[in-house]
Amino acid sequence: MDGLTTRQSMLLYLRSYTGIRDYWGGEAPFAITQDGIAGAMGITRGHACLLLGRMASSGLVYSEVSHIADHRKKRLVYRLTPAGTEEADTLMKIVYPRGRRDLGTMLRNGLDGCSSAESLTQEDRDGMGWLCVIRREVLWNEVPPDKPNLARFGGGGRIALREETKGMFVDSATEEELKHWHSEAADWFSRYHPDDPERLEHLALAGLTTECRLKV
Repeated sequence: MDGLTTRQSMLLYLRSYTGIRDYWGGEAPFAITQDGIAGAMGITRGHACLLLGRMASSGLVYSEVSHIADHRKKRLVYRLTPAGTEEADTLMKIVYPRGRRDLGTMLRNGLDGCSSAESLTQEDRDGMGWLCVIRREVLWNEVPPDKPNLARFGGGGRIALREETKGMFVDSATEEELKHWHSEAADWFSRYHPDDPERLEHLALAGLTTECRLKV
């Protein structure tokens, strides 16, 4: 979110978590706790606390205690008020004048299917494509360092992406994109789960048949 203030980035970030209660089964993701927001924004917890307090005073956010996915204790989480949602939507039209969806929204909610996938930049498509072709669950601490934008979209230690969204995203890909994504998926397995046989499938689907035979 280059060119935006931290407050604006926080508004867009919280906007992408609007309407996710059903998806999380009544729980809330760690990502909208104070620590989660601070981590996503790349700021200290104290700075996040200050900004959230100001936004609450302005009527843009409210807080509530909620069960956190994959955590035992309840924690304070932050959500946008209707006024906050309206301001975030106005900002979204300015930041993404062509209607580009936020990558985080797609990861969490699967909104708009292929139309969202096709509206992403090529950088975001490639940044997410490898994840869509992997069947194995990916944990947030297994996100490669060159894809830091995905780490913030995890919940409860995992990257939360619906299977139907993955399918629609893959269906929107070109043949060359798919080969590239499978190649990156194979690299991911080599780094984090080298003994998983799924790695060989990605090598083959990437067209790296010689390397695949050598790995067998």
